[in-house]
Amino acid sequence: MKIVVVAAGLTALLTTAGFDYTGFWVIKDTRQPKCSIVTSNPVIDGPIGPVLWGSGPYRSEQDAELAISTISSCN
Repeated sequence: MKIVVVAAGLTALLTTAGFDYTGFWVIKDTRQPKCSIVTSNPVIDGPIGPVLWGSGPYRSEQDAELAISTISSCN
């Protein structure tokens, strides 16, 4: 019985991990000189695409702004 409960819990955890978390992300975009805060999960295309990297999700915009101030490539 314990195995069934653990398996159900893991299944629920893994299936909800695929859903888009509503929050804030910090991105470095090749089209802009500074980092930006976005409200949807960014698509990272790599060094050839427009978004080089993303960090997050953060629970609030203030948390994302704090992250920008601590990420060296944003300053």
